[in-house]
Amino acid sequence: MKKLFKKRPSPAMIVAMVALFAAVGGTAYAAAITYKQLDKDARNKVLPIGKAKTTSECDPVDSNYVDCGSVTLKQSEAFPRKTMIVVDGTFSTNGASSRGECRVEVDNSGSPVNNAFAKLGDTQGDFVPNYHAGWGLNTITSPLGGSHTYSVRCNEQEGNIKYHDIQLSAIGIRG
Repeated sequence: MKKLFKKRPSPAMIVAMVALFAAVGGTAYAAAITYKQLDKDARNKVLPIGKAKTTSECDPVDSNYVDCGSVTLKQSEAFPRKTMIVVDGTFSTNGASSRGECRVEVDNSGSPVNNAFAKLGDTQGDFVPNYHAGWGLNTITSPLGGSHTYSVRCNEQEGNIKYHDIQLSAIGIRG
């Protein structure tokens, strides 16, 4: 047992080991900041949320797409994030064979995000007129940085279809 402790580390080696442990421990401490310790402005920069918009009624009159609700979300340009978009609403028809389509667009691009669209209405003639049927769309965009407007745009392809109580939310997500 005496042979084990015959050679003691030099004072320089002890200082070097203390510096090494302090450097490693300091890095771990800096990474231990939790999300709830950030103030409100810092949290919004980390995970931005677009304010939810509600549209009471949207009544397109032809096959052209009409903006039935939009929300703007500003994210970091240096660190683009994906955006989760959630749309819910109802629709009603005023007779048989009324149908239309709603889709999610970014910056009114003219095409749906990730093919996020819903064909709605009465294609079989079995809906009761003025029946409020529910519908929804959910999608996640590719990473986008900067300020973008996310909108739900709907049209009327046949008959008379109206869209009601459309709620649109956009949320920045990690991943």
